[in-house]
Amino acid sequence: MLPAAMALALVNQKVFEPVEARQMAREMARQAKTSPTAQITVVHDDGGSILIDGSASRADAQRAVAEARREAAEAARQAGEAARQAAQEAQDALRNAGIAVVPPAPPAPPATPAHPAPAPIAAPQSVALPPAVSRPHLLHDSKEANFQLLTDIVLSRYFLLVAWAALYLALGNAEQARSAERRSGEYRRAAKAAELRSLRYQVNPHFLFNTLNSLSALVMVGRAAEAERMIQSIARFYRHSLAADPTADLPLADEIALQRHYLDIEAVRFPERLVTEFDIPAVLETACVPGMILQPLVENSIRYAVSPSRHPVTVRISAREAGSLLVLTVADDGAGASAVAGAATSGTGIGLANVRLRLEARFGNGAHLQCGPLPAGGYASILTLPLVRNAC
Repeated sequence: MLPAAMALALVNQKVFEPVEARQMAREMARQAKTSPTAQITVVHDDGGSILIDGSASRADAQRAVAEARREAAEAARQAGEAARQAAQEAQDALRNAGIAVVPPAPPAPPATPAHPAPAPIAAPQSVALPPAVSRPHLLHDSKEANFQLLTDIVLSRYFLLVAWAALYLALGNAEQARSAERRSGEYRRAAKAAELRSLRYQVNPHFLFNTLNSLSALVMVGRAAEAERMIQSIARFYRHSLAADPTADLPLADEIALQRHYLDIEAVRFPERLVTEFDIPAVLETACVPGMILQPLVENSIRYAVSPSRHPVTVRISAREAGSLLVLTVADDGAGASAVAGAATSGTGIGLANVRLRLEARFGNGAHLQCGPLPAGGYASILTLPLVRNAC
């Protein structure tokens, strides 16, 4: 709407210019065409002045000039006589007072002034002027001019008001669009946080279900000391995991500490069959990862590799840097690869599906999970996500 308002203002400026001068010119031209012309006479005198007389002729002008010259000569003669009489009276007064008076040399007779030749009187020039406009006609023209001027002012103010209104509406609409976009972003972030929180809270019940089953088995076979040690390990695990924000990332070192607590719990169940290894470089301990993202992967190794095995099974957790990516691997050398591939999300667990959903909600297409059997035997889950340090 802003370009349209500017266009309207430009049209107003170009089209509705003041028209009073054009109206007066048209009126004068109309009067000159419809009325007879009046004749006046323009005469230049000796001093260059312009005398305008509609009834004077050339002979009258010449007689007036001659009469003016005669009057000027008579006035000069009378002034000279008065000056000589005053001088004679002054000399007589000085003689009576006993003061010798040296008569001045008689002045040279004044030369006859040479009068310049009279300038030729220009021939009268006839100028055609429009006749005087009557007062009612002047009033009519003034009313028309005032009405036209008032119309121009009203239209100018109208289009100016329209332009300002369009500008106001454009700015208001832009602000409303920005506010709607901000609210939409807040809603999306809130929905994403709720999704992450829901997926994160699904891990704890799944873990609790498995550990309670293990604890029940220990109590039933009379292994009270081991059951007590498991209860303490469970308490440490939940104290550590529940203290963190379920929607926030945490350092890799804290995530590894959580998995150590979990493996300590499982070690009570499988003291002879569970072997754990960790390969976490110190430079990657500050890398940020979603909380408990490794938990379902480690549980799969315990459930499908360690639990059914009659021999020791090694569960190995490692981390490495690959350019701008962080690669986390949970692998085991057990024989349950086919079971993991066929029943990753079976039973009451949420398995690998939970991990994929959390990665998609947190990183979009920037992270992914790959799972499959190893060439030398066993099974591996490889988690690849953006490498971010010291931001959690």
